[in-house]
Amino acid sequence: MNSTEGSPSSEIKKLADMISDPGQRKAFADEPEKTATNAGIDVGRLPDEVRSTLFDLSHEELGVLARVKESLDQAGVSREDAAKIF
Repeated sequence: MNSTEGSPSSEIKKLADMISDPGQRKAFADEPEKTATNAGIDVGRLPDEVRSTLFDLSHEELGVLARVKESLDQAGVSREDAAKIF
């Protein structure tokens, strides 16, 4: 296991990748904990504030996050630099 596997940041990355998929995003909006767990995300490793915020987002709000992630990825912004923005 590498040093970041299973860390909060690795679980957040998995979650961000998961909500980039429209079908997964809809499922997550409907049943966030079940969908995240089924996707192999250890929700217990997510910081409480992050988990609470993400689990409360609507399908539309999750879509906005996915669009921001996609635009940052397309612009070549590193995850480290993106983390500084947010």
